[in-house]
Amino acid sequence: MNSFRGKKRKEYVIRMTDDVSKLIATNYHISFKQAKQDFIKSQVFNYLAFANEDFMEEGPLDFYDLYVNLKKTGRMVSSADLYLEKHPELYSIL
Repeated sequence: MNSFRGKKRKEYVIRMTDDVSKLIATNYHISFKQAKQDFIKSQVFNYLAFANEDFMEEGPLDFYDLYVNLKKTGRMVSSADLYLEKHPELYSIL
């Protein structure tokens, strides 16, 4: 399997950081610079930049979703997971 490390990983983190920062700036009505600073300080950025994950399918909306839910709930969790927590009966369908 092809490893997602080194230069490719760095480029991916930079691109995701910029894209997520644009989403934050737009949706929170703050400057791009402030949004980027806020994102870089977040647990989500730490996960993006330093986790031992290859992130083959995750895009900016996935990381933005984690960021929003971290701000709302104090937990880095996806909206899908939050929904399933509120509706445990749906687990039996899976």
